[in-house]
Amino acid sequence: PVHRFEDVRAYRRFTADWLPAAARAVVEGGTLAIWTNFLGKQPILSVAAEAGFPALAGELVWAKLTTEGGGNERPARVYEVALVLRREPLPPLAPGDAARPWSVVAGYDEDGEAARWGSHPNHKPFGVLEPLLRTWSRPGELVLDCFGGSGSIPAAAVRLGRDVACIELEPEWADRVRQRNGL
Repeated sequence: PVHRFEDVRAYRRFTADWLPAAARAVVEGGTLAIWTNFLGKQPILSVAAEAGFPALAGELVWAKLTTEGGGNERPARVYEVALVLRREPLPPLAPGDAARPWSVVAGYDEDGEAARWGSHPNHKPFGVLEPLLRTWSRPGELVLDCFGGSGSIPAAAVRLGRDVACIELEPEWADRVRQRNGL
């Protein structure tokens, strides 16, 4: 089940429990990317700053395609945001550097992965995760997913040649993550 918090203070207490532990696992020069909705943004930014990640490098916004519309149009709405946090501000891009993607437009389950792995309510399709993982990690680096869900982030990380560690408290979802990633 997805846990709903009574108020922002309860969510901040929850975040204060897990985020500092995750921040301690990040190597020097590493990045935290934390998916949230707009209600969770301020508590995460506050706790991250206290945990040594005060620099908001940017926000990768997922504009989720809807099933509404007609003709050739398919509306999208801002669905979630990944806050990209660092210990130090990012250096400016040098001439010839690839641009950092800050938005992506994709549906919920374009590749059918969510349906195959239990339709987790917080599923992220590969098309949403790929630009985030390619920009903020390199092949062979470790990607830590503190909320494994159906295993979308670990599956995308492995597909892109990253090492992965994953935490999931719900036994049913943890089993699905292990099966999906051959663990």
